[in-house]
Amino acid sequence: MSINIIHLNKLLRLMYMPNNVLILELRKDIRTEIKKNSGQSTGGGDFYQPMWHDIKRHVLGEIDLTEATEARVAANQNRKNLYPRLAAGFLKLWLRGGNQQVAVLEKSPKGRYDAIQGELTIKVESVMGISIDGNERLGYPYWFPDPALSEEAARVGLWAMERALGEENKENMRIFDIVRSEFYSLQNLPLKGNEEKVLLDNFHRISKLREKLRAEYK
Repeated sequence: MSINIIHLNKLLRLMYMPNNVLILELRKDIRTEIKKNSGQSTGGGDFYQPMWHDIKRHVLGEIDLTEATEARVAANQNRKNLYPRLAAGFLKLWLRGGNQQVAVLEKSPKGRYDAIQGELTIKVESVMGISIDGNERLGYPYWFPDPALSEEAARVGLWAMERALGEENKENMRIFDIVRSEFYSLQNLPLKGNEEKVLLDNFHRISKLREKLRAEYK
């Protein structure tokens, strides 16, 4: 993870962590950076991508998400705590659709938002395009059990999605807090106009703290 080039959901997570947890997370990131720069292995790919892949296939009716999750956990025990919670959270959220006609769209838009003259790049990827009764929806996942996605965090996220996916209709954008089976859109959570300031103030706070901690590592 880089603070300066970062996925939106990871940035939102850092922004609302308690300070003691944030320090632990930044120290972990610094150690990973040091390993990478010295040519050491830093681990595998994105922990959450297999789950997102299975969610899409479940929506398409190709697999049963509960069964697929059990298989993922059997293959990798590191998933045993979080994957079942993500699966249960998504299935609860999905059931809210009732008998609506749902299809996964071929489009999966992605983009970046550059701020502070390139000092910060926010990546918005893993967006799932869905048609619900003929209405397009663009769902972006927030995976993390802690901290919960607050209304302020969701507003900041929707604002950043709009900037990164500028060619898409902002009214179609959604952020899923998957563990808690919640979703946010501009319809149920209008912007207040301070989202950019909230984001940049928090980024500067996190960046300064990381610089201070980085100086402790020789």
